[in-house]
Amino acid sequence: MADLEKELDSSKKRVLREINDIGWKMVSHPNKKDKSGWASSTGILHRALGSVAEMSKPNLDDDLGIFGTDKGAAVVEQMGLVVEYVLFGHPFVAYVWDENHEAGILKFVPKGQTEVDVLQYLNAIDSPMNHTVRPIQVRSTSQGTFVHLPPSGGWLGCLRDVDEHLKDTALQLFEAVAFMHKHRVAHLDLKPANIVIQPEYGRLTIIDFSHSIRVKRTSQTVTGLFGTEGYIAPEMGEISYDPIRADLWSCGKVVEELCAHCKSPSPIHEQLVGIAGRLMSPDPLRQPIMIEAVRMLKCSDTKPAFGHRMIGVLKYVVSFLSLGCTRNVTLQSDCKETSVVTN
Repeated sequence: MADLEKELDSSKKRVLREINDIGWKMVSHPNKKDKSGWASSTGILHRALGSVAEMSKPNLDDDLGIFGTDKGAAVVEQMGLVVEYVLFGHPFVAYVWDENHEAGILKFVPKGQTEVDVLQYLNAIDSPMNHTVRPIQVRSTSQGTFVHLPPSGGWLGCLRDVDEHLKDTALQLFEAVAFMHKHRVAHLDLKPANIVIQPEYGRLTIIDFSHSIRVKRTSQTVTGLFGTEGYIAPEMGEISYDPIRADLWSCGKVVEELCAHCKSPSPIHEQLVGIAGRLMSPDPLRQPIMIEAVRMLKCSDTKPAFGHRMIGVLKYVVSFLSLGCTRNVTLQSDCKETSVVTN
């Protein structure tokens, strides 16, 4: 279809895309449920955060690629899986069913790539901030590694009711990236299609670590262009750059688009637009590190309760001053502890 599209004018290209969209909606997805927080294949496809090209489609010509070779088919059988189809444009990724009729993803990682090593490294770390996709099975061969992954949910770009769940979704994303960076892993392809979330706004998961790298120190620089157009940090075109900070820009772009999908303004929306802008600063050294973004969002207070509590504390201090008392007054909040000492 891509070759045909190149030969058409803009109006005919639009018609071709609409036909392609309708055809895609008619194909059942093994993990899309109507009663979820994201759009089903039979409903209106919400794609404000990603084009149809980002949505993985089945390859309908029955070519199973690596999964259909003798060695590949043998590994698939050993893993107790059945290949449903190979994703269009992704010859090394297939939708599969296991022996319990549970849907999943089977990915082939060619020998020499570091994706499996990075996944195993991150998954060995126990942390509530670890949002890395967790492999179910891993089988190595002379050609590469087959990795069986859970479906994990729907694409971030297909979420409904973003306004209501904006803060929680953004916070999970910030935590996920902060965790990777804390352990010196740069993803280098952060975009809505690589961020999935369970139905009913459950746990967010980061997927596709095919471009990810482990750095020896947080300020290490690398060369090379990675990622997806539209989500690539501007400095990636330079001779060398900091891959951790390149992730910050990509994360800011995702959050900016998430906020653009909101239907009405709110204090959280305004704050996230500001954070996204800082993450996308043209000067990488002016970007806040990811854990700072986590703290900023956790400390956001959309209610005036904190101000009222501070006024109460000040009145309390004044009353003790008038009595000539000495007292250490401590105000607890979610973000910090404020102490006022009177003498």
